[in-house]
Amino acid sequence: RGVDRRRHRVRGGRWNESRSNPFEGSPRRPRAVRPVSRHGSTGRALFPEEGSIPSAVEERSCDAGLGAMSAPSPPPPRPPLPPPGVDQSAWPAPPKCPGSALCDASGADMKREAPKVFDVVFHTTTGDVRVRAWRDLAPAGADRLYNLARLGYYDASPLYRVLPGFVAQFGVAADPSVSAVYDWRRNSPGAILPDEPNHASSSGNAKHWISYSASYDAATGRATNRTAELFINLADNTDRLDAKGFAAFAKVVDGVKAVDGWFAGYGEMRGACHLHGGGGGWVCD
Repeated sequence: RGVDRRRHRVRGGRWNESRSNPFEGSPRRPRAVRPVSRHGSTGRALFPEEGSIPSAVEERSCDAGLGAMSAPSPPPPRPPLPPPGVDQSAWPAPPKCPGSALCDASGADMKREAPKVFDVVFHTTTGDVRVRAWRDLAPAGADRLYNLARLGYYDASPLYRVLPGFVAQFGVAADPSVSAVYDWRRNSPGAILPDEPNHASSSGNAKHWISYSASYDAATGRATNRTAELFINLADNTDRLDAKGFAAFAKVVDGVKAVDGWFAGYGEMRGACHLHGGGGGWVCD
């Protein structure tokens, strides 16, 4: 799949209110098309392009979905398993449908309003990562993160795209029954968030700021159809991504060393379409 799902998993996120000042200091998702092979997928990627892009933390070589992919390179050696000090046996089992409030994206549990400022702590195999979100910067996006983390959506969710100098991406639920609810192509009631512009007071997609990944609107070239997948900017991508509609609303405020420790040896998104369920037959475009 181009990604070792055992390598980096997360225990999930827990939120805490915070009163810090928020003003201190193309990822895109695949779409389904005709299968091209029994054994894998090939094509172009609906993600922010790489220049010359993570219970979060939480993926083929392409050019912003504008050109054909190059031939896949041989996979790197399998990375080591998580360090012995990380006892994943104590991590909660990921939620499933039915049986979780996550199964109804339009339900009351998924519509709770987030605090104006709140923290989510992602427990990962390289350490804890604390993310702070500001609701004023993107109310719908902040409310979604608050409820997803609160209900365990990101538990055991793998990192599936780590590109040094660009982004780290995550947010496909570990259980396919849950991830299917937030697959924008299914258009489940309440799953797709309304588009939100970049807030005038936002730092944009600066280093360590977080936005939702999205598909691109063919007519406008802007990000749309946000649901649950997120990316952390590993560099200042304001010039590259702000104009495309990726509205940053949260930031890594602690745990940068853990983020820097995420395995990046797989490069671009070869095979990562399979993470989105559906049993294969995907081409990323």
